[in-house]
Amino acid sequence: MAKLHVQRISEWNNKARLIELYIDGTKQGEIANGKTLDLELTPGSYDVIAKINTRTSQKLTVTIKANETKTLRLSGFKYGSFVMPLIIGSVLIFLATKAFLHIELKFLLALSIMAFLYPVYYMTLGKNNYLSLSEINRTS
Repeated sequence: MAKLHVQRISEWNNKARLIELYIDGTKQGEIANGKTLDLELTPGSYDVIAKINTRTSQKLTVTIKANETKTLRLSGFKYGSFVMPLIIGSVLIFLATKAFLHIELKFLLALSIMAFLYPVYYMTLGKNNYLSLSEINRTS
């Protein structure tokens, strides 16, 4: 039998949500944050997609030979783990300097707004790239 091993990296965004894994259009399971999903498949070529509601990954075609294990890495959109802490930190620093030092660092507010637009793109126009699915090794 061929094996498909899917590793979901631990991330801040989507931490509480399960990601569904589809192979050739059929749901094969769900993966929690930082967990793995192991599937036994017959040797062949498969189209793999990860989904959260209407947001998906790009289709990844994986060819698995007999007695081979393929490992896939599943994560959110690029830099997604850094964007939300950046937004929250910028807003908190802006509010703290305004309240305690009576200084308005307007560039921090502008930075927060620009950083907020980055995940908005992936939740709307870039929804088919919201998740990232890639093969991380090619060993048996």
